[in-house]
Amino acid sequence: MRGAGLSYREIAQQLGCGRGTVERAVRNATPPNRIIRGERIDGRPVVTIDGQPFAWHEASDVTEWSPTGIEWGYVGAGPNRLAFTILLAVTDRHEAYKYASWFAQGCLARIGPEREPWALTTDQVRVWLAKSHEMKVETDEPPPLEVKPA
Repeated sequence: MRGAGLSYREIAQQLGCGRGTVERAVRNATPPNRIIRGERIDGRPVVTIDGQPFAWHEASDVTEWSPTGIEWGYVGAGPNRLAFTILLAVTDRHEAYKYASWFAQGCLARIGPEREPWALTTDQVRVWLAKSHEMKVETDEPPPLEVKPA
């Protein structure tokens, strides 16, 4: 299975884990692989999942993260809000909340203007989450997840 043009081997290399970790994370996932895309339209960040508007506002009870919306390209409230919403697409609220800041720092903060529009898959997010479980005990630094231009 491939998503956004990346093989399991390429995802494993990117995250610094084995291909087996990638395959297990994907196999154990119940939802299908979905494509998450971000771009700016008239200067505003827009994120879709499988071409449909991404419902980031459904997590409105998480008020400590940007009540005005989502963002990427830096470490802060807007990227944390987007990270939480992306993680909700692959896990439960508790785990999404636990790892949102890490995902924002390890992935979303790295998306600069040269990478817009960008895309990643829910399989990539699941693998990142599996790798994060392994690393959270050992380090304060999140595993990087490089997002490719769409």
